Amino acid sequence: MDDRNIGIVRDNDKAGALPRPRYVLDTNVLLAAVLPPVAGHRHPRHRHHGVLMAAVVAAARAQGVLLLSPETLGELAEVMNRPGFDRYVPAEARRDFLDALWRESRMVMPVPAVRLCSDATDDKFLALALAGDADALVTQDKAVLALGRVGRTPILHPNRFATLLGVGEACRAQPPA
Repeated sequence: MDDRNIGIVRDNDKAGALPRPRYVLDTNVLLAAVLPPVAGHRHPRHRHHGVLMAAVVAAARAQGVLLLSPETLGELAEVMNRPGFDRYVPAEARRDFLDALWRESRMVMPVPAVRLCSDATDDKFLALALAGDADALVTQDKAVLALGRVGRTPILHPNRFATLLGVGEACRAQPPA
């Protein structure tokens, strides 16, 4: 059976190995990781934002397993394929990112519909975290962050997640572009 299509995902690739942590990354985090840093932005925090998001996504992929659902992957693909992104990231690079994400992640199905957030469009990430028994849901969305946790899953801002994974200080130490 293909483990990419089971409800509660366990990632035990090696006999006796501990399960790898499972992470749900909101579309806004994944998009910020793909977009280039805003070098010309007047505020240094915004210049480093893309660098931090790229480090967060890379660390999550290296240290754990990303969880996706058909709904979350569909939203990411729809947003990344909008014509406005052509001026920031070539279509081929966006396709490569989506393909790599698909190959490396675990697809969680079925994800039951839940109504937990004040913004119904964010419920798909909360449902995925619940169905996949995620160890963290990472988002910049204020409505989702306000919940604090869903089930046993803490909801974390990317800065906090970066610190927990040990990549936050390295990103902040980089000199401004």
